[in-house]
Amino acid sequence: MITKEVEGVINVLAEKFGSTGRHLWDVLVRQKYISGIMMVSVCLIFAVISGLAVRWAWRNHNKEEHKYDEGPIAAGFIGVVIFIICIIVGIFGFMQIVNPEYYALMTVIN
Repeated sequence: MITKEVEGVINVLAEKFGSTGRHLWDVLVRQKYISGIMMVSVCLIFAVISGLAVRWAWRNHNKEEHKYDEGPIAAGFIGVVIFIICIIVGIFGFMQIVNPEYYALMTVIN
């Protein structure tokens, strides 16, 4: 039942765009693959930036006097939070790279 519904939706979209259902499906799959690559790339960039923020925070707090300035602590905390978010989003991007057909199907169903 779901297969017929998906085929119907793809064929309706294909008629609107003036192409075949197979071509539209290939475009959706490629779009999800490229979307996954972009997600992973952006997450890697932000992970490097957050790692640099944590490194800066670690080097700039005063270890000898046990003084904790707000700047390094905030930078370290924000860096760790951004890194965790990057890991989660990166996993979703990696899943789109590995299995773009599933995410194309989810796009059609939704």
